[in-house]
Amino acid sequence: MYNTHLLYFNKRERSMAGVERLERIVAELRNEAKVQRINVSVACQDLVKYCQDHELKDVLVSGFEHRANEFESKRKLCIMI
Repeated sequence: MYNTHLLYFNKRERSMAGVERLERIVAELRNEAKVQRINVSVACQDLVKYCQDHELKDVLVSGFEHRANEFESKRKLCIMI
């Protein structure tokens, strides 16, 4: 059960490729272990505070001013049935 790109290598080369893959995995796990963790409750409080601080700038919360709505259709639509 080898990867297709490893089929044509000899046993030693396959072994070295496996070792390199495992070394990359270990390096990634070490990097992830260094990440500073915070409690979910603290992260939620920060997110709520950010949303409240930027509430007035968010057009999805405060809405568009009628004259400033750049997404409004410029022409009238006429449908005949």
